[in-house]
Amino acid sequence: MYWTFTVLIVFVPIVYSVEIYKQCGSEGYTGATECDLPLQCFRRSRWFSSCQKGWNGATSCADYPCEPRSQWYSQCRPDCPKISVCSEISDEEIDEEELDDLELYNPEDFAEEEEGADEFSDPPTVDLDALQQKEQVLLGEVDLEEDPFADVDEEREELILRRHRRNT
Repeated sequence: MYWTFTVLIVFVPIVYSVEIYKQCGSEGYTGATECDLPLQCFRRSRWFSSCQKGWNGATSCADYPCEPRSQWYSQCRPDCPKISVCSEISDEEIDEEELDDLELYNPEDFAEEEEGADEFSDPPTVDLDALQQKEQVLLGEVDLEEDPFADVDEEREELILRRHRRNT
C-alpha cells in the first residue's frame, strides 16, 4: 500500500503536467496547470498562459535603473517613468538634502496602470449586408447563390477527382 501511494505521488504530477509552449492557464481554462520541470507558466494575455523556460539571464542593470514596464517585463533604460520628473545628476557628489528632494520610482504607483493593461475592448461588429454590397460593387454583379462550377463537364470533373485521390 505504501509503495502504491508513493508511486502515485511521484508519477501523477508528471502525467498531468503541461509540455513546453502548451496552455497552462487563463481565464476560463480548465485543463492542467502544472508545467513540466523546469518550465514555468507565463501569462501572455487574459485568455492564454503557456509553459516556457524561465529567465536565466541578468536580473540587474549596470548603467541604468531597472524599470518595470509591466508585471512580467522589466528593462534597463536611461529614461524615467511617465509620471516622474527626471533630472540629470551631475558627476559631483550630491548632498543628502538634495538626494531627499529627488523623486524615486515606486513600482506600487503603477499597480493600477498594470491592472488595466489586460482589459481589451470587444472586437467591432461587421454588417454582412454592407460587406456583400461592397463586394458586389468591386466584383460586379455576382449571384452568390449560383454554383460557379455548374457548367463544368462531369467527365472532366471526375478525372480531376481521380487524379487528386491518387496523389494523396
